Amino acid sequence: MWAVEVNNLYFTHATGTPFEQPALIDISFKIAVGQTVGIIGPTGSGKSTLIQHFNGLVSAKKGTLKITGRDIAEKKERKQLWSLVGMVFQYPDHQLFAETVYEDIAFGPKNLGLDEQQIKNRVIEALQCLALPESVLELSPLTLSGGMKRRVAIAGVLAMRPQILVLDEPTAGMEPVVKKQFLQNIKRIQNNYQMTVILVTHEMDDVYRIADQLIVLNQGKLMLAGTPQAVFEQAQAIIDAGLALPLEVQIMLKLKQRKLPVRSDVIGLDEAVAEIVKVKSEKLKTKS
Repeated sequence: MWAVEVNNLYFTHATGTPFEQPALIDISFKIAVGQTVGIIGPTGSGKSTLIQHFNGLVSAKKGTLKITGRDIAEKKERKQLWSLVGMVFQYPDHQLFAETVYEDIAFGPKNLGLDEQQIKNRVIEALQCLALPESVLELSPLTLSGGMKRRVAIAGVLAMRPQILVLDEPTAGMEPVVKKQFLQNIKRIQNNYQMTVILVTHEMDDVYRIADQLIVLNQGKLMLAGTPQAVFEQAQAIIDAGLALPLEVQIMLKLKQRKLPVRSDVIGLDEAVAEIVKVKSEKLKTKS
């Protein structure tokens, strides 16, 4: 079974008005259960509109969308989306509303009908997954730093144990060290719960190291989809779309311009260095 199946999806903003604007144009892709997927694209590419379909915030004008095999065009199936798909929006303040962090994280489990001990267990477990100290539980979530607010918002969704976790620009504003730790935590969560994780961003560097698949949107259209390695083989198309490539891929492209036959589909600096050493060794053997 697929976690997400999108087939020939179209969506237009302000249909029938002078401000009508196509947002998604014939989008098709599949996300396997348990995958970590990055949806990437520049501002205005349709990323946010696309993920709003996943939990029924908007409905497709044309095409089909299935979540865990359920066609969400059917009203009875759409009602289940809140428990299947957990979504954390770009601005955590929009999701934090309770007087304390504990109450905020506990809100979802309470609505699932769990007893007090089960709710407490889920709150503590969600805290631990996101490396949050228990000392924050009695604080107001609105007094926390931006990074802590983001983690509390994710913890609140995680405590419901959705099958699919969608994070919109989850690392915006984070320092590089904090960002790295955060992404490692997300991958650990995915492994622990066998959850499908979808990260939405305009920064390729944010997700490519932990993603099983990258989906690249541009101007409402699906530009590229596949493993990070397969996507990086189309490095020039990514540049043309106005997206920044990871540093190691940029280095490989510069070397290609200098006629060194290296691959551009490397993941991480270690793999880039190994590729350079391999190609240089092959050139030396040829000369000898």
